[in-house]
Amino acid sequence: MFGELIFHALLFVLMMFLFITSFSFPILNIGGKLGAAWWPQVVLTLGMVLLLVSAILLIRKGRAAFDEKERIEKKEIISLATSSLIFIVALLSIRTIGFLVSAWIIVLGFMIQLGARKVWVIAVSSVVIALIFSLLFGRFMMVSLPRGMGIFRAISYYIY
Repeated sequence: MFGELIFHALLFVLMMFLFITSFSFPILNIGGKLGAAWWPQVVLTLGMVLLLVSAILLIRKGRAAFDEKERIEKKEIISLATSSLIFIVALLSIRTIGFLVSAWIIVLGFMIQLGARKVWVIAVSSVVIALIFSLLFGRFMMVSLPRGMGIFRAISYYIY
């Protein structure tokens, strides 16, 4: 428990540093607002609140962080490797296929990994969530997202 609390504290300090630093990000007014605007502060505030809630729940449980009887199972290692592979594939291909398709790959991969089995739910949810993220970041937060190449670039111009 003590190790987890130390980790929570280190993450909180890092997030607080990034929060303070985020106020120095420049905002450019060239054909609309460009830059980070207000969303880094919102994300970091949410992260700090969730860290505090997690630390409080950890203290309430009062359990040890790593017991000698607890072992890492093969299933957990495979899950970690799969998650890492999903992110690596999405990050390596984001310049070619753009943010929209990369977000779809991430959402689709994690839905399958987390146990979603209904094909129509996976198909519809992954497309809708990828579109929501693209619109949220591309249109509303005005973050310059990678558009991809070729047909992916053309499609992205219709969406954001």
